[in-house]
Amino acid sequence: MTSVVVTPDNKYIISGGASDYSIKVFDLHARKQVYHFQDAHKGWIKSLAVTSDSRFLVSGSGAGEVSIKMFDLETKQVVHHFSNVHTGK
Repeated sequence: MTSVVVTPDNKYIISGGASDYSIKVFDLHARKQVYHFQDAHKGWIKSLAVTSDSRFLVSGSGAGEVSIKMFDLETKQVVHHFSNVHTGK
């Protein structure tokens, strides 16, 4: 695990992985995992952030493919993918 964030509404705790490149979402009140974004990136997940309305999760990878992804936490879909960030391209 390389990054952890709590949603502003205190509903979820979200962790990002280094070895499996995945993101896991845990329900704080139920104390269990509720979703697993498998292979969220093609590299280590270095950072996580959640929008102030707790609707979107933003993740950044720093090894392998350097990218930023935005996920809709309600639909569990990738909303946007910024690739090749900070590579000079």
